[in-house]
Amino acid sequence: GGKFCLIDAGETYSGHIGVEEYLRYAGVKEIELLVITHFHNDHTSEMLDIIDKFKIKNIVMPNLSQNNMPTAEYFKVFLSKVEKKGITLRPAVKGDEYTVGNGTVKILADTYNDLTINDTSVATLFTQGDFTYLSTGDGEFEYEKRLLNDFRGKVTMFVAGHHGSGDSNTEELVKTINPDFVAISAGKDNDYGHPHKRVTDMLDNMGIQYAITAKDGTIVYSITENKLL
Repeated sequence: GGKFCLIDAGETYSGHIGVEEYLRYAGVKEIELLVITHFHNDHTSEMLDIIDKFKIKNIVMPNLSQNNMPTAEYFKVFLSKVEKKGITLRPAVKGDEYTVGNGTVKILADTYNDLTINDTSVATLFTQGDFTYLSTGDGEFEYEKRLLNDFRGKVTMFVAGHHGSGDSNTEELVKTINPDFVAISAGKDNDYGHPHKRVTDMLDNMGIQYAITAKDGTIVYSITENKLL
């Protein structure tokens, strides 16, 4: 419906189109909702540029405790820019819903975790008509177990947890949400071996279609046409 939501704005590799360039190419001038899943560099490195160069109405970020509040200068600059631009900054609260165009973004998990940054990730479900899109950031095994206590619905499209890591994407989760398509965002020749062979083998065995950015490039899925473009 002419409105835009952005989930994370991570690293761009040299020689490739960056997040800002891609958004402009897509005709984005204003972002209705910006979701920061968690504060790791590969999810936030272009965030400050996005805040500088686009009008943003709302930002949702993890509901952090004092023990896992970022101490890096980046976080201080982030808060300063958000305040200066008058952007509404909201902590993720499970059950909250945001309208974006013809769809809604619902917060499924707002983990308040003192131990690992990955498990502070904000899980979101975008729904428009029959289309559903699930993002779990970098949430790992225990995170996924807690998520399944509250959400057990089928989804159209799932962004594999933690870049297809073997520490995420449990068989129980994937079987429960039964996605039609899985997008795996993983950098080419990354140091972590993402996506993990266990995960891709599982998807192959379950007959679930998937694509990996390291091999296939940018993944674009049309809701109206219900297919990859």
